[in-house]
Amino acid sequence: MPFFLELAPCEETVAIITGIFVTLLFVMLLLGTVFSFIFMIKRLDDLGASGWFSVLSLVFIVNMFMLLFLLLWRGNKGSNKFGPPPRPWNE
Repeated sequence: MPFFLELAPCEETVAIITGIFVTLLFVMLLLGTVFSFIFMIKRLDDLGASGWFSVLSLVFIVNMFMLLFLLLWRGNKGSNKFGPPPRPWNE
C-alpha cells in the first residue's frame, strides 16, 4: 500500500473539521453583526437620530443609502444628550 494512502484523512475527521470551521464562521458572523449594529447606533446618536433607524439596515437597497449617509454626513459640532464630542486624534 502506498504511503500517501495511509495519510489520507477519513470522512469522519473531515466532517468534524468542517463542523468546527462552520461553527467558528457562524460565531464570527454573529459577532460582526452585533458590533456593526453597536457602531451604527453610536453613529446615529452622534447625528442626533434615533438608534432605531439601525433596523433600516436590514432592508435591501436602503442599507446602501444608509451606509453612505452614516459615512458622509457630519456629526453634531457641540455636545448632545450623549455627552461632548471626542477630541480630534491629532491633538
